[in-house]
Order: sequence, then C-alpha cells, then structure tokens
Amino acid sequence: MSAIMNRKVALIAIIGVVAALIAGGAILIQKSRSSQAIITPTPSFIEPTQEPEPTVEEDVDISTFKVKILNGTSVAGLAAKVQKQLEDVGFTVSGIGNADKKDYQQVVIQAKSTIPSSAVDKLKEAIGGTYTFGTQEELDDSEENDIVVIVGVKQTPVTPTSIQVRPTASATTAPTSAQTTPTPTPTPTPKT
Repeated sequence: MSAIMNRKVALIAIIGVVAALIAGGAILIQKSRSSQAIITPTPSFIEPTQEPEPTVEEDVDISTFKVKILNGTSVAGLAAKVQKQLEDVGFTVSGIGNADKKDYQQVVIQAKSTIPSSAVDKLKEAIGGTYTFGTQEELDDSEENDIVVIVGVKQTPVTPTSIQVRPTASATTAPTSAQTTPTPTPTPTPKT
C-alpha cells in the first residue's frame, strides 16, 4: 500500500507543479500586457520640401560679342576658316590675324569675365567638331574685343561612319533586235 500512496503523492505533486506553472504564466502574461505602454499616434505636420527650380540657361545674343580670331600655327588660312564657322552660327568676328607665336597645339579661348559661359559654350560648339580645346583664360576687361580665339594646329580626329550601300532598282531595256551578239572579253596572258 505504501507504493500506491507514493504514486498518489507523486501524482498530486506533479499536478500541483503544473497548476503552479500555469497560474504563474497567466500572471506574467497579465502583468506584461498591463505594463506595456499604449502607443497612440500623434499627427504631425511635415513641411513639404521645395523642389529645386531647374536652371534656365539664358538665351544669349551671341552677335553682340566682338570676337577676334588669331592663327596660332604656321598653317595659312586657319583664322579665316574659323571666322566662317563662327559667323555661320551668328557670332560677330571683328577681325582675324596671327598670334604672337606659331606653336599653339590646341585652341585657346580668352574671354572677358562679363561674357556668359553659355556664349563660350556656343563658340566651342561651333568649332569643336574641327579643333581640340586647351585652356580658357580670362581676358582683361579693358580689351577692345570680348573674346579672343587663338587657333591651334590639333584638329579633332574624324572617325569614319559606317556607310550602308543599298541596291537601287534599275530599269533594264530589252534588246531591240531579236538576236544579240556576244562581246568577247579579252583574257590577259601571263608574260614569261
């Protein structure tokens, strides 16, 4: 009988421990729920960000700037060639001449500080397909011309573009006579 008693005591002890664990867990869960802070969203005002305004490039009347072109090479006629390129796009060329030396490799642009960069960009665009550019220097405001271009010898390399040849339809005429005479083709004979 003592074995049965021991089993009953053990069973009651196990049931008591399980009941205590369940009760303790329930108490912990209840405490954790009551101790959590209740988060209430508060409306806040977010100031809209201003989008940056796009920079508007001013439309510059390039004909109002006096441009002087100097040949900085020993190749005759380069200043006149650049003069035509610039006048074709609207620049006013006040004169052409030779630079103080003949060993300029690249185009040097001298512009007064009052000249908008967009005008210099248009000048570069007008001759950029032909020449390479070196330095850009500031021209003294007391100078007669607004921009001085010194032409150098280096030209922009021309890259060949692919040319596609498309066959075209050609009209053929039928011979007028009923018979055609073959034309012999001469064959070269090798010399020995």
